[in-house]
Amino acid sequence: MIRPLPSVVFLIFGAFLAGGGVACDGGGGVSPAWKSGKCNGHAALCDRPYNQVVYAGTHNSMASEARSFMAPNQFETVETQLAAGVRLINLDLYKPDDEVLSCHSSCEIGHTPLVDIFSVLEEFLRINPGEVVTVIFESYVKAEDVAAVVWETKLNQYLYSHSPGEPWPTLVQMLGSGRRLVLFTDEDAGSPSWYHDIWQFAWETPFHYVDAEEMDCEGNRGVVGNDLFILNHFLTNPWASPTYAEEVNQREFLEARAVECSEAFQKLPNFVLVDFYSIGNVLEVVNFLNGVEDP
Repeated sequence: MIRPLPSVVFLIFGAFLAGGGVACDGGGGVSPAWKSGKCNGHAALCDRPYNQVVYAGTHNSMASEARSFMAPNQFETVETQLAAGVRLINLDLYKPDDEVLSCHSSCEIGHTPLVDIFSVLEEFLRINPGEVVTVIFESYVKAEDVAAVVWETKLNQYLYSHSPGEPWPTLVQMLGSGRRLVLFTDEDAGSPSWYHDIWQFAWETPFHYVDAEEMDCEGNRGVVGNDLFILNHFLTNPWASPTYAEEVNQREFLEARAVECSEAFQKLPNFVLVDFYSIGNVLEVVNFLNGVEDP
C-alpha cells in the first residue's frame, strides 16, 4: 500500500480520485487492441488530462552504459527503460554527417542513431496500446531531419498535435484516437504541427546541481504556470554518477522534494527527470504522486 497523500495531491487530483475510475472498456472509439482497461498501467489515470498525470523520465535517455557511452546517465537502453515504466524519453540530437544521431555533448564519446531509438518506440507503442509516451529533444538538427526519421519508422501514426491554450485530452481519449506519442523540442519547432516547442508548453526547475543540498524549487526555463512542469532531479559534478543517484533517487529524498515543489507551484510535476532511474525508488514515487498503487 502507498502511504497517505500530502494535501497538495488532494488539492490537485481530488476531483479525479473522488470520482472513482473511468469506464475504460473499449468504448468511445478506443482501439480494439486495447483491452486492459488501464492507461499507463492504471485505470485511475484514464480520465485524467495528459497535463495532470505524473510521468517517470530519464535524463539523457540514450546515454546508457548498455550502449557503451562514456560517462553514461543511465544503465539500460531506451528499450529497457520503456519496459520498466519510464514514459518520458529525453534525447540530444546531432547530425555530424548524413545521419541524425542521439549523443551527449560529443558523438565521439557515444551515440545511437535516432532511427534505432524511433524503431524501439514504434515497436513499444505497437505492442502496448494502453501507453502514452513523451519525448523531449535538446536538438541541434532541423525539424525536417527529425520528420524524415519519423516517416521512416512509421511513428507518424502515433503522433499527437496540440495547440497552445487548448485543453489537453485525457489519457483514454489519446488512446482512443491512437495519437499517444507527444514530441517536444527546444529548437525549430512548429512545423510539422506535432513538433511542439517545449518552452511554449512547459517550465522546469534548474538542471545543474552539484550537491543535493542545492536542489530547490526555483523556476528556470519556460514560464511558470505553463501547462507542464518538469522537475529536474539529478546531480552533475562534473558528470552523472550512480553514487549521486543513490543519494537523490531514494524515496524519502525524492518524494520530499517533489511534494515541496508541488506545494511551491500548486501543481504536481508532470515529468520527474532523473539519472540512473533504476537506482532508488523513482517509479514508486511517481505512482505515489499519481495516487495509485504500485503495479
